[in-house]
Amino acid sequence: MNDATGDGFQPLGAHFLSYRQSDGTTVTDEIMWRLRAAGIPVWRDASDLLPGDTSERLIEALAEGLAGGVLVITGEVAHSSVVRDLEAPRLIALSQQTQFALTIANTVVDEHGQADHGAPDRLLQRDDGKLRGVLQYAIGDPAEMRKLVDGVRNLRMRNARAQINAEGARARIDVQTRNHGAAGDRTGAELDIRIKPSGSGPLPDAEGLRYFADAAPGLPAALTRAGAQRVLITGGAHLSFALALGTLLPATRIGHMEVVDQYDQHWAAGNEHHPAVRDDLLTTIEMREPNQDGPVCLYLDLRDGPSDAAYDTFIREHEPGFAAFAHVRPTLAGSLDPAQARDLATGCASFARLLSGSHANAELHLLYRGPFGLAVLIGRLLNTVRTVAYEWDPSTPGSPRYVATLRCVPSDMTEPVQVLLTP
Repeated sequence: MNDATGDGFQPLGAHFLSYRQSDGTTVTDEIMWRLRAAGIPVWRDASDLLPGDTSERLIEALAEGLAGGVLVITGEVAHSSVVRDLEAPRLIALSQQTQFALTIANTVVDEHGQADHGAPDRLLQRDDGKLRGVLQYAIGDPAEMRKLVDGVRNLRMRNARAQINAEGARARIDVQTRNHGAAGDRTGAELDIRIKPSGSGPLPDAEGLRYFADAAPGLPAALTRAGAQRVLITGGAHLSFALALGTLLPATRIGHMEVVDQYDQHWAAGNEHHPAVRDDLLTTIEMREPNQDGPVCLYLDLRDGPSDAAYDTFIREHEPGFAAFAHVRPTLAGSLDPAQARDLATGCASFARLLSGSHANAELHLLYRGPFGLAVLIGRLLNTVRTVAYEWDPSTPGSPRYVATLRCVPSDMTEPVQVLLTP
C-alpha cells in the first residue's frame, strides 16, 4: 500500500541508504543490518531495487514512502552523479520541508586522522553548507556507529508518537530473526526488528545478534520517549532472542505486554504481581544440587512430549561447574493454553528467581523449550536475574545440544545484552 504523502514522506516508512557502490558497499551493509536490528526498516538498492537504472532508485523509494535517509560519505562518493546530483539534493530538500530524518554517515578523515566534517559538502560539491547542519557521525568509531543507530531510531520514534497515542499509548514491535529484511518486509509497526539471518544452520547469526546487542541499551528509552506504556509484539524469532527482548522491556517499565505469534496465538500479561508457582500449572521433574557454588541451570521444558537428550548432554558436560540443575514441566499433558500466559510466565519466572536466590543469587543458565510468546513474557519478569539464554542446536545428527547464545544483565544500563555465540 502506498501511504506516502505527495512529497514522498511517510512517518513510518523505510529509511533510504544513499551511497557510492565502489567503496561504500561494505560499510553500507553494516549500517543496513545495524538499523534493521534496531527496528528501522531500510530501503537499499541491492535488496529493493528492480533490475534497471540505479538513477531511479530514489524515485522508486519515494513512491513507497520514506521516513528518513542516510547519506553514506566515502572518498569516492564525489564520482557518483547519482548521489551528488539526484539523491542528496532531494533528501536535503525533504529534511527541510518535512520531519524526514536525514543523517550523515561519514567515513572520511582529515590529515590528523580525525573525522572530516567538511567532507560531505566538499565531496558532493555543495557551497551552501546545508550538510553541516545535518546530524553527522564518524563511522570509523564504533561508538559513533551506535550513536547513529540510536539517533535514527529516536527520530523515528518522534514521528511515531502520534500513532502510539492514537493506539492508547501502545507501541507495536514486529520481530524476525530469520528473514532477510527488505524494505517491503515492514508491517506498519513502530519498530520492525530484523536480525541478519544466518548463512546456514539453525542457530541465529552471531554478528546479527551483536548488532542487536549494540542497539539494545537505547530501546527502552526510545519507547518511553514516544509515550509507549503498552507493547504489542508480533512475528517470531529464536527463543534466546525472545527471552532477551523480554528482559529489555520489564514489567516494571511496560505495564502491559501482548505477544501475537506466527500461529496467531495471543500471549498477554500485565504488571500484576503473582509470585507463587502454581502446582496445577508447573511441576518439578528433577532437582540436582551437585555443588554449593557456581551458576544454576533451569530447563523450562514446556512443549508437549519429552525431549531430554540435549538437556542430559548438557548435564554430563557441565555438572561439575554448576550448583544446581532443575527440570520443570507443565503439570498437565498437552499444549499450553495462551489464556494462562500470565500465570505461566509468573510461575516460570518465580521458579527461576527462587532457584537463583537460594544459591546466593547465582547466574541463571536458562534452557527454554516452549512457545515464542511465552518466552518474551518470562524474560520481562527476570529483571533482577543475571541470565544466560541458550539455543537448541540439532545440527549434529543424533546429538542435539544447547548452545550458550546471549547473556542478559538488565541492571547493566550500558550492555544489558551480551553475545556469547561465536561465528
